[in-house]
Amino acid sequence: KRRLPLSDVSMVHLDAHPDLGAPMTFPARKMLESPHDLYFELRKDPGGIAQWILPAVYAGHLSFLWWVRPSWAVQIQDGDYHVSVGRA
Repeated sequence: KRRLPLSDVSMVHLDAHPDLGAPMTFPARKMLESPHDLYFELRKDPGGIAQWILPAVYAGHLSFLWWVRPSWAVQIQDGDYHVSVGRA
């Protein structure tokens, strides 16, 4: 079988919304558990599944992210951002 890797993945996100929110209703350790369980936890969070990217970074699934957006989507200015995601 051919399977996608579950760690160190680069992603191109084509969307008008960055989906870079952080869930606030459950502990960070939940993000390291089953991806299926995380999906259901996100569905219960007020921000919903639009907050799925940072948990994927936190869990080590994603290492690089490029957000490609239409010109009218101005939530984040154009540029290169180097961000660390982890426990404080």
